[in-house]
Amino acid sequence: YTNAGKSTLFNRLTKSNVYADNKLFATLDTTIRKLALQNNIEILLCDTVGFINDLPHTLLNAFKSTLEEAVRADLILNVCDASDINLNNHISVTEATLNELHVNAPIIRVFNKCDKLDETNTLSDALLSGNTFSSLFVSALTGKNLDVLVDKICYYATELYSSVKMNVPIAELPRFLAMINKYSSKSSIQYNDDRAIIRSTMPKKFINLFAEYLEI
Repeated sequence: YTNAGKSTLFNRLTKSNVYADNKLFATLDTTIRKLALQNNIEILLCDTVGFINDLPHTLLNAFKSTLEEAVRADLILNVCDASDINLNNHISVTEATLNELHVNAPIIRVFNKCDKLDETNTLSDALLSGNTFSSLFVSALTGKNLDVLVDKICYYATELYSSVKMNVPIAELPRFLAMINKYSSKSSIQYNDDRAIIRSTMPKKFINLFAEYLEI
């Protein structure tokens, strides 16, 4: 949702300096940066435009066009302002829009700005239950629980991706590289006499395509 601190969170996680401001729609274009995780896995983290309810239909369509990355995402971070009195409505609007876009990826609700919470804040019973596997209270300003958030992202990434080692005859390398560049997210090559040792990170669903080259 707009002004929930998405860009500040994005900057803290990726050590970037994307424009962030305490106002509506400070982000209007999708920004993408790499984030290195454990097990030699790199992901692309996208900072998208925020949402707001009851936008004019033509403007809503324009905003949806900036969210095409979400349709192809492996994981969604729904960043919410935990201190906002309209929090539950913001969650409903955001996730309803994602449903309209046919986004099927798992969602982590990231309740940002927890540093602004005090005993005067009233949250629903579901939110007062605290951190769960699919939700987390964080502060992009202070850094609270950002390490836990990265661990959650890493869990989903390792469920989908794996690092593999492959042994490829040099004679087959051109054909092999054409395939690996299509399906792999990260690869390195070392040459050993008449063979090439390839270390690669790729979606687990594609590993069987390279079964003949795998080293266990």
